[in-house]
Formats: sequence, structure tokens, C-alpha cells
Amino acid sequence: MLGDKIKVMWGKGTDSSSSRNRPVRVTDGHVSVIGHITMKELVKKLSDIDMASGFGNRFLWLYSERKQLLPRGAPLRLKNFEIEMAWLRECLQWSSEADWSVPISMTSEAWDLWESEGLYAHLGRPRPGVLDELTARAEPQVRRIAIIFALLEKETVVSRQHLEAAHAFWDYCERTAAAIWGCAPEHETDTKILAALRLMPDGMSKTELTRKVFSGHISGDDLSKSLAGLLRACLIKQKKIKKHGRSAVVFCLA
Repeated sequence: MLGDKIKVMWGKGTDSSSSRNRPVRVTDGHVSVIGHITMKELVKKLSDIDMASGFGNRFLWLYSERKQLLPRGAPLRLKNFEIEMAWLRECLQWSSEADWSVPISMTSEAWDLWESEGLYAHLGRPRPGVLDELTARAEPQVRRIAIIFALLEKETVVSRQHLEAAHAFWDYCERTAAAIWGCAPEHETDTKILAALRLMPDGMSKTELTRKVFSGHISGDDLSKSLAGLLRACLIKQKKIKKHGRSAVVFCLA
């Protein structure tokens, strides 16, 4: 029941209750759902029907991990967020005064990125396995995220920068979904790294990956970026070993 309501509100923003005694109708509603769950519990609780019906692809999946050990906790003080709160109040005030008679659109540069440069086609490409079902709304998700970025800058038109930022945010969400449900990685560099590590259970260093996997045809920054993404997605892990009498960091499958 709740899942059906979420799907309707995501698409239309308008719904009504079926209660005879206290009927309620929502028009142009805005619903946000924020939750925390472990990867194991999510895989167990989200059914095949939830994934196939479109319930799962209405959410943005974001992997996070604890960075600090705080045995006594950390008090949440509003004064620590004064800058962010003032910014949001300013955006809300602006939005209440802005002219919304014209629908939000995009600049010509943003449309170029979306259409002629292939971002729309890239987002709509087929994915392997259940990842295809969980990312079936990639295009509208990215457009919505881009609109949020534009509004946070008090703009009524989405720019190329907003769209690029939205795509980067979505890319992390997609990587998270791929890691949770054990799907293949999106990027060719990631695929090559994982394929090489499957053949090297003891792991490979960055130097070995650069020379043996990419034949030197990859920059250090690009390799580091792919390794960082695979680490965040829990697809690989790193460890220190002794090699030729020296300490070395190697990467292996998680």
C-alpha cells in the first residue's frame, strides 16, 4: 500500500485516500523519504517484485560508512549549521517570490549535453541484471537532481554545470546500486581492474596495474579515481604486505 502511494506521488504528486470517513486528497505534493539501512538488510528486504515494479528505482541509493569512533557520541548543535540554514532560508524566500508561470527549462549548453553529446542516451542504456530495473528512471532522476542544484543557486533555468553535477551525483548512486546487488561495474577501467584482480588473488599494486593491465596507458589520477570508486563500492579492498623486503599496498577483491 505505502509502496503504491510512493510510486504515484513520485510520478504525479497528486493522490487521494480511500477512507470513507476521512477522505484526504493531496495536490502537487512534495514527498521526501530518507532512510538508513545496512546492505545485507536491504538485499533481504527489497523483494524481486519491488525491483521489477519500479519501487526500487524511485530511490537514490547512497553508500556511506562510519569515519570516526565516538564512544560518547557527538551532540548535534544547530549553531554548527547556521550557514546552511541561512542559505536554505534565503532560497525558500527567493522561491516564494520567483515567477513560476514558465516551466523550468535548460540552457542551450545544457540541452547540447543532454541531446547531441549523448547524456540522455547514456543514461537510458541497458544495464546488466537487476541493475537495469533499479536504474530505469535514470533520465528523470538526473533532471530532477539538476533542478534541485539550480534552485539552490536561485536559478530558474538549469545550466550545463547543474546537469554535469547531477550526472556525477547519479553516477555514485548507480555505483552504489551495482555494489549492493552484485552487478557489473559501469566503467571499462573498473571492469579491467576487477578482471585482473580475479586472476591475482594475492592482489596487485598500483604500479602493477598500470604496467600489466593498462600497459602504461592510464594516468595516475584516473587509476586512483577508479580504485577509490571500487573501494567505496566495497568491490575491492586494500592491504599492506611485505614485498621484496619492503612494505607495499596492494588491491584485491573484497
